[in-house]
Amino acid sequence: MLKLLTERLFDHAGMYPPESASFEETLKRAANFKIDLKNPSLVNTHIVIPAKDLEKLNEKTLSAVNFDKNEVFFISTLGSSEEDFRNVIEFNENNRSKTFKQNVLSFEIKIDEDFKEKNFLLPYLLTNNTTFSPLIFLEPNLSCTSWEEKLKNCLSIIRDTNKKLAKQIFGLKVRGTGKTAIQNDKLAKVIELVSDAEILLKATAGLHHPIIETERYNNNLGFLNLSLALYLRRTLGRKFSANNILELLKNEKTDSITFLESEIKWTNFTLKKINLKELKNKFPFSIGSCSLKEPDLDLIRLFPDN
Repeated sequence: MLKLLTERLFDHAGMYPPESASFEETLKRAANFKIDLKNPSLVNTHIVIPAKDLEKLNEKTLSAVNFDKNEVFFISTLGSSEEDFRNVIEFNENNRSKTFKQNVLSFEIKIDEDFKEKNFLLPYLLTNNTTFSPLIFLEPNLSCTSWEEKLKNCLSIIRDTNKKLAKQIFGLKVRGTGKTAIQNDKLAKVIELVSDAEILLKATAGLHHPIIETERYNNNLGFLNLSLALYLRRTLGRKFSANNILELLKNEKTDSITFLESEIKWTNFTLKKINLKELKNKFPFSIGSCSLKEPDLDLIRLFPDN
């Protein structure tokens, strides 16, 4: 069950701080994930890259790092303009049949107060085939005092846009470090709202480690805590309350989480395998991380029997 919960959980953001590897080094690591990671199933996308730099990904660059031709090279993109988004659509359309199959799974964009009026993505999607569209994650700034209002406005945009498209394409993105970092109290509210509204969620930064280990890492977020809290709320609804969400997000005890063959238990709450499989298909969730080695090693250290 631990493998199922963490399967395709991470987007490899090695080009960004604090790792800040070169493009070539990031590709090399991506090509060797199947060898270097004890849990290669952790990988969702092999690289996070600006949409304008998609041209760097081609048969030559993937051949140079010996990427397996039998595998699909999955990509997350960051953008800010219609041109960036067009690049992504064209890239997906043109790379399905090549020797190295590549696919952009997400397009992520930071938004401001005027995004509802300046939403260039919706008109484009309404007038074009959405077959090659990635998931689109909107990242509002939730670091201000009016963060809850901004959050609800953003979720309203996402909900209305998906309804117009008759397709679940838009979702919410939150950030764990930096000037716009979200803390556990806000994250609990995010989990509550996106789960109840059936909205996709993506997270990034500050989530290298499974649980909170203050003495070892001085971290205040944990990717296992977050993932489990999200799926428990999506499964149990209000039976898994806001207080329960926050308590799990702050979890520092590995022995409070039990992984069985067909279910995961945390205190008095249970997540069934059949429900988790269904939710992962319907609401894909991933976390951008500059390192996949740290999550991999932490899982082995903390949960050696799983």
